Amino acid sequence: MPAQIPKNFAPKTIRNRKRTSFLLSEDKIKVDMTEVMSTEKNKTSGPHHSIKYEVEVEFLGSLDELHLFDEGIQ
Repeated sequence: MPAQIPKNFAPKTIRNRKRTSFLLSEDKIKVDMTEVMSTEKNKTSGPHHSIKYEVEVEFLGSLDELHLFDEGIQ
């Protein structure tokens, strides 16, 4: 049974994501670039904002096409 969220729950960190995806090498390679903005609530110094960037590369082809991935990241 999953834990229930208390009624007086107030998150300390809020994360907003903006993702952009690209297909490369005849749609055999997918690149996701994500901008993550976090806002952390702090009682003493107020909110703290930070931005991080995440990159995910995924090969969508077959084993025979793996050379396309190798060529695509060079």
